[in-house]
Amino acid sequence: MKDVEPRFKNASRRSVNTKISALATQTRSHFLKELAAIAKHGLQPSVTLDFWTGRDSQSFMGFIIYYVCDKQLKHTLLCFKEVPSPHTSDNIVSF
Repeated sequence: MKDVEPRFKNASRRSVNTKISALATQTRSHFLKELAAIAKHGLQPSVTLDFWTGRDSQSFMGFIIYYVCDKQLKHTLLCFKEVPSPHTSDNIVSF
C-alpha cells in the first residue's frame, strides 16, 4: 500500500476490533429498541430464511426479520452462516 499511497497507515487489529465491537453494541441496542416498539404497539414482524450460493459453490443461510416502524418497512439480518452441502433438512436444522 505504501507504493500506492505513502501516507497510508494500516489500522491495528486492536483498533479494528474495538470499532467493530462498538458498532455491534450500537446496532444491537438499536435493534432491541425497535423490537420493544414492535411489542409495545402489538405489531407482528415477519421472518424469512434465505439461501445463497456463491460462484465458488459455497452456500450461505440468512435469517431476516421484517417489520414496519414509523410507517417504514425495515429489516434486520439476525443470522448469517455458511451451510454445508447438501441442503438437507438435517443440515438446515443443525444451524
